[in-house]
Amino acid sequence: MSRSTGTDLDPHRCVMGFARRFATYKHAALLLRDRDGLQRVLDAGAQFVFAGKAHPADDEGKAVLAEIAAFARTSAARGRFVLVPDYDISVAQAMYAGCDVWLNNPVRPHGACGTSGEKAALNGGLNCSILDGWWADWYTDGVGWAIPTSDRRERDEEGSTALHRMLADQVLPRFDDVDSWWSMTAAMIGHLGPRVTAGRMVAEYDERFYRLMRRG
Repeated sequence: MSRSTGTDLDPHRCVMGFARRFATYKHAALLLRDRDGLQRVLDAGAQFVFAGKAHPADDEGKAVLAEIAAFARTSAARGRFVLVPDYDISVAQAMYAGCDVWLNNPVRPHGACGTSGEKAALNGGLNCSILDGWWADWYTDGVGWAIPTSDRRERDEEGSTALHRMLADQVLPRFDDVDSWWSMTAAMIGHLGPRVTAGRMVAEYDERFYRLMRRG
């Protein structure tokens, strides 16, 4: 991490990861909409690691990436909000293995809480996501967090404030309670582990669709 970002994170503090394509609907900069709330979360010990790329033709996505990079260089980031450059598979693998919490907060229903959250779960990371896609199907209390969402025009500001409140009031206190954190992690792996695998997906497709089509 320090070789690519010039920053050493505190291994005893909660690391929250966000790594995917920087498209506007994925809301990578949602945390920045409420700067006071973000500062409170950073002061409480949260650490954020961002990585990803925008499509070369997506100027709006590149602007979001630039906004994240600009904030990471400020004194307000306090070395706890970093952007890892040159995103590739090796960076993704390191983040899946090293992040305690995986953030996913796209505009519903445009984002499906995709495979990055599933990979994080299989590496012991707890998801903090909107209820969309597979998280809407399989989320249950005690295996992670469901970010409140809104369809109102002010949804970005409201969503940012709600996310900061959840991180400060629920996620970070849980992380500071080691026994409680590992209890949730164990519950998450027991609940999601058998579900978020390609083997389960193929077996279910075979049973529910392929065999029926062959018989029909």
